[in-house]
Amino acid sequence: MNKSYIIALKKIWKKNKNLFKIGILILFLILTHISLLHHNFSEPKKIMNSTDTIKLGTVKSIPPFVFATKNNNNYTIKSSNSEEPLSGFDILLFREIAEKLDKELDVKVYDLSGLVNDLKLGNVDAIIGSLDETKDRKDEFDSIPYAQNELGILFKKENNDLSLQNENDKIEINLKDLQKKDKIEWLTVLYSSHDREEKTKLIQKKNEKMKKKTCFETLEQCISVVNDGNADCVIFDYPLLKNYADSVIHKNRFQVLKLKDDDLKLGNLSIFLKKNSQLTPRIKEYLGATTNNEQKLLSINEKNKFYNQAKEVLQLNEQTNEQNKNKNIFQKILVQLPNYKKSFFITLLLAVESLLLGFGLSLVFFRIIVSTKEQQTGMVFYLKQFAAKTIGIFNYLFKAIPLAIVILFLYNCFSFCGVKFFSEGAKGPFYLSLIVCSFNTAFILNNNMINNYKFLDKGQIEAAYVLGMNSQQVFKEIIFNQILQRIMPSLRNQFIFNIKDTAFFSIIGLNNLLWIANRNISATYDIITPLIIISCIYLFLVFLSEILAKFNFKKIYIFFIHQNKKLFNVFRKNQKRIEK
Repeated sequence: MNKSYIIALKKIWKKNKNLFKIGILILFLILTHISLLHHNFSEPKKIMNSTDTIKLGTVKSIPPFVFATKNNNNYTIKSSNSEEPLSGFDILLFREIAEKLDKELDVKVYDLSGLVNDLKLGNVDAIIGSLDETKDRKDEFDSIPYAQNELGILFKKENNDLSLQNENDKIEINLKDLQKKDKIEWLTVLYSSHDREEKTKLIQKKNEKMKKKTCFETLEQCISVVNDGNADCVIFDYPLLKNYADSVIHKNRFQVLKLKDDDLKLGNLSIFLKKNSQLTPRIKEYLGATTNNEQKLLSINEKNKFYNQAKEVLQLNEQTNEQNKNKNIFQKILVQLPNYKKSFFITLLLAVESLLLGFGLSLVFFRIIVSTKEQQTGMVFYLKQFAAKTIGIFNYLFKAIPLAIVILFLYNCFSFCGVKFFSEGAKGPFYLSLIVCSFNTAFILNNNMINNYKFLDKGQIEAAYVLGMNSQQVFKEIIFNQILQRIMPSLRNQFIFNIKDTAFFSIIGLNNLLWIANRNISATYDIITPLIIISCIYLFLVFLSEILAKFNFKKIYIFFIHQNKKLFNVFRKNQKRIEK
């Protein structure tokens, strides 16, 4: 009895082992989904649906105002979308505001452009993160100043060509005091307050030798240019420059001074909320009660408790940086590599699932388009023609518009229409990225199928109809089999493209490899190591795909080709008879 039962199971396995393998793959993907995206979302979901919650948006990493840390203590709060502990002057200040207002705090991390945009769309209630009170922002939002910001200038101490007229003043200078024989090349962070034409002209007016260079998106990149000697100085917020210069990695390498030119002063650091927000008067009341100086603004120095708390967490980060300071590049890679574990699986999962879903969609699109070539009449035929035209339009749009713009457009459209799912936590950006990447894959593979279909021998299709095969049998046994064989190399290439395309999706907050790399650059002040790590990871994924392709593509092809082996053999015999 048991023996016959085992024999029966073996027969079932042998007959359907490919289906079982596909089922195991699907189960694995589902379990990976749960472990990466849904394992700890029961509590955040409860918080985010509560009316007693303030959704706060902030930027990724601008120490000492906002920064990520591995040290989860009383001075940190976990972000709901990046799922990492955050600390900093701004984070600790707003946490106390939320506590005083008897509110829960849900912190989301964005790029600067996405931060302001999500406040406009209503995805967050307030934003903070070393944001100046500019005229445009004040007109667009409710603005609540909380600290006075100062402008600073950073330059290399070993820059002998650069000199100061007043050597005794080592704290503050006017821009005209900066001297050099020829032009003084300066730069600032892209899209910051001083990356504007009117500010550039004003700086040049203050000192005719000041010439602006091409700006970069991060402060680390700007300072790296100065460190390499390709620029003389960086003009930016004094607290950020000071924190960078005082770090263990760059100790005694840079000098930072305050610029005291009145017309170059920065606006106050502010909290921004939507116009006429109910939170605005309550936050103003709290800040008015906790600030005692004349301007009712907090100081960003050791006199402020939030600054001291943030510095305490920063010192823990600095201890880690000091331990790794003298390590070689390979040792640094080994130390930082575990940080990329989750983002690696998210990238891999997104690439695999978008390939599978895209392949399935491409088959549907291809079948619809091929069916319009058949001689049919009636409402169904016209519906297929309409569907084919619609597929063609969207195919053209995805081909013409960069993927980053497509996903930004959809992200904003969904938020504008009140669909908040795609902006919630870590899973929202993932699923939106999956949808966009799947459709992009589907249109690319569909184009390959259509192009290969044009080169099929039409004689065999006509012969099949003569033999009495219907349109479904012709598609399944002739067209589909041959097209599948021809596009197999395209599947591997598309998987590689999907892996690389995932880098675009960090702009909507996807916790991918590029997101983690940027965070590590800000935390360790090391640009090279994170970039080497993600480059090696991408190379590994591509190498892995090529190895798997050699073993599996042939099996996949055989699985599809021989599901209906009898019908296929009958057709081949009839075709040979016709040819004779």
